[in-house]
Amino acid sequence: MLQLDATILSSKASAIFSLSGWGLPALDWTKRANQQAKALLDDVEDDALFAPQQVKDEAMAAAVRALMYLWTGWPDHTSMLAGALPEKERLYTLGLAYRQMNKIDESKTQFQQLTERPFDEELAEVTAELISDHAEAPLKRFRDLIQLGQAWEPFAYTDLFLQAKDGSLSMRGEEVVRKLQWQEFNLLMQRCYLAATGVDITKREAAVVSRQVEPAWKRNMPAKKIQPIAQSPQAPAGKAGKKEKEKNGKSKDAAAKESAQAEPSAAPAKPKEPENARLKCPKCGNVAVYSKSFRGKKVACLKCRTAFQYAA
Repeated sequence: MLQLDATILSSKASAIFSLSGWGLPALDWTKRANQQAKALLDDVEDDALFAPQQVKDEAMAAAVRALMYLWTGWPDHTSMLAGALPEKERLYTLGLAYRQMNKIDESKTQFQQLTERPFDEELAEVTAELISDHAEAPLKRFRDLIQLGQAWEPFAYTDLFLQAKDGSLSMRGEEVVRKLQWQEFNLLMQRCYLAATGVDITKREAAVVSRQVEPAWKRNMPAKKIQPIAQSPQAPAGKAGKKEKEKNGKSKDAAAKESAQAEPSAAPAKPKEPENARLKCPKCGNVAVYSKSFRGKKVACLKCRTAFQYAA
């Protein structure tokens, strides 16, 4: 079952999840594509989708909506919305969506570009719990690889996913692969919802709630750095101070002369082309930042969800 607290979600969001089911889905989520859930998601505005919470980050709210399209069986809509997501969430969401669209090479490419994966620790722990020493060989090899690196391995998991999909694993083995994919989705949805609204929708048992235990990706989120206030050096006092001042003055003059005699510095490096671009929705006029990796493809407006072409 989805590890999301339905009592915190809005009635609209709960209805959308309920139409596709809260339980463990099959490997191919497109086979359960729900037209009614898609219609609700198409029509609902952010105010209603997140009520009673308020949206604090529109891009992360779009990430939540993109993941809901994925859960309800519409990964193509997920990929259109992903163009305007923050880089880390965009790459991870696209990796999941392309896997469901059977675009395996593209899925691996997205994961390869991730410099940091926020759920490595949790997914490694789940893998160790689900795969025992008595599991079939492909599962044990995958588990051993995870234990060796002490981190989740999305490329190896994608290969395991393909083996399960083509029937190379037993029913028990396929169920393990389904649970791992389901856990990936859970963790990403919880992260995006928290960033979008500031509200944690993780479903916890009462004992866990009382201990206020948080997953590692929440504990390890970098805190805002506070810049120290610069302090002016104390002025030197007396004759010693005067001599020091004269000494510093001479050294500054000498440094100035040396600088004037130095050869001109090399021409500044050419600035790197920005990775994102601001696009205006042709329907509602809303302007948002989209990744340039989507040039030549269709993207969706964050406000009205209209699909339009990102001109090359």
